[in-house]
Amino acid sequence: MKRLLKRNNVIWIITPLVALPLVFGACTGAPAANAATVNDGAQARDAIIDYLDGRYSSNVPGQDVPWNEEDLTPPGTVGSSTKSYQSDGWILFISYPIVKPDQTVYDVRLINNDSGWKWEGSVSADGTVSETSPLKQITEDESRQIAEDFVKNSPTFIFDGLDGTLKLVDTVVLRTPFGWTYKYAFQNAHGGYGNRTGQQVLQAITPHTVEISIILGEVINATMDGQWDMVNQKMNVDIPVEPGREVAESFIRNSPTFEYDGMDGSMEWVETLYLTPDNSRALVFVRFQSTHSGYGDRTGQILAEVITRHDVQITIDRGEVESAIMDGEWDMVNQVTISHDGPGVVPPLDDGTTSVQFGLTFDQMSGLNHIARDISVELPGSLIVTLDSNPTTGYQWQEARIGDESVLSQYSRQFVEQEAGAIGAPGKDVWTFKSLERGTSTLQFTYCRPWAGGEENEWTVELNVTVN
Repeated sequence: MKRLLKRNNVIWIITPLVALPLVFGACTGAPAANAATVNDGAQARDAIIDYLDGRYSSNVPGQDVPWNEEDLTPPGTVGSSTKSYQSDGWILFISYPIVKPDQTVYDVRLINNDSGWKWEGSVSADGTVSETSPLKQITEDESRQIAEDFVKNSPTFIFDGLDGTLKLVDTVVLRTPFGWTYKYAFQNAHGGYGNRTGQQVLQAITPHTVEISIILGEVINATMDGQWDMVNQKMNVDIPVEPGREVAESFIRNSPTFEYDGMDGSMEWVETLYLTPDNSRALVFVRFQSTHSGYGDRTGQILAEVITRHDVQITIDRGEVESAIMDGEWDMVNQVTISHDGPGVVPPLDDGTTSVQFGLTFDQMSGLNHIARDISVELPGSLIVTLDSNPTTGYQWQEARIGDESVLSQYSRQFVEQEAGAIGAPGKDVWTFKSLERGTSTLQFTYCRPWAGGEENEWTVELNVTVN
C-alpha cells in the first residue's frame, strides 16, 4: 500500500562519508587520466569528474560545467573540512581531514536530485580514485532492501528477533524525490531493545513496529515502537530538527496572530517540501489553533469566540523567512489580507516600478508539451510568472533556468493554494524576476516527476524576455 506523505520530510544529506550506515565493497582504481597532485577540494572534484567521464561517460557531470562552491564546515569544527559543489542538478560533497597535503584523502559523494544518479568514492593526494559505491540510479526496490537489511542487522533483531516474523506493513511515498518511509513489524523472544547481553529480560513474545525513512539511498531516521532510536541506539528519541523548522516555529510563535490567542500545544508540523538540492530553500507547512477567529493583533475588535484552525505555508531561504501565508488569505510578513484579483495571484513589487505578469493554467497547457512566448520588461521592472501546479500528484515545477543572469535575477518563488486552508491542494507556483540591465534572456520552466521512472519534461515553458 502506498500513499503520499502528509508530514515532515527530514533530509540530512551532508553527512561525513565515513559515518554512512551503508558501506559497499571498495574498488580501487588507478589515478585519473591526466592526474595531478590534489591539494584542495576543487582539485579533488576535478579528479573525480575526470575519472567518472572516463569510466562511465554518460549520466555524469560534463567536464566543462561551471560549479558553485560552498563551505559547509560547521562553525567551530577543527581538523576537518566539508565543501559542496553544485551545477545543473548535480551536487558533489567533499569531506577531508586537515593534515599534510600528501597524506590527505578526500571522501566524495555525488548526487543528482533530479535524476537520482549517485556515486561514492574517494581520491588521494596523488589523484588515485577509489569507488565505494559505483554509479547507479536510486530505485524504490533498492531503498526497500536497504530498510529491510537495516532492521535485520539492528542489535534488537540480531539479539532475539524471530525468523519469519519480519513483514513490510506499509510504504509511504515522500514528496522529497527518491524518498520513502517503510513500516515493518516483527517479533522478539524477549522484551527490551538493543543488545541485551548480560541483562535480565522478560521472556515473552514481544511485537515491535519500525518506521524507517530512506532518502537518496540512505537511512535518515529509524524509530522502533515510537520510542527507540535505532540509529543512535537509545531511548527517548531525539531526532534532529530539520533545516528551517526552528526558524518557522519561532516566526509563528512571534506572529501577532499567535501571540494574541494562539493555543500552546496546538502547533502541528504537516510537511516540509525542499526546493533546492542543498535543502537551503524549503516550504514548511504548519497547523495551529487560536481561541478566536481573525488574524493579527485583534485588540479592541469584536471577535467570535470559537476554536479556529489555521494552516500556514512558510517559504524559508537560507534560514530566513521569505514569505508566510495563513489560510491562503493572510500575509504574515506584511500583516495584510492577500488580494486574489488579477492573473498574477501575488501583487507587484512595491518599489514604484512596472510589473509584467504572465500566467498559464492547466487548461491552457492541455495538449501542449512545449510552450514558448515573447515578453518585454522595462528597466527597472519585474516579471511575475504564475503556473498552475499540483504537487499532490508528484509533479513539480523545477527551479527556473535563467539564460543570462546579468539581465534577469530571481527575486522570489512561492506556492499559493487556490483553496484556503487545504494543505496539499492544487494551486499555483509563482516566480518574481527583476530586470537588471537591458538585453535579452531566456527563462525555462519544466514540470515533471523528478525521480527514477518519473515522467520527464511533461511540460516545458520557455519565455524569451527582452529588457528595454
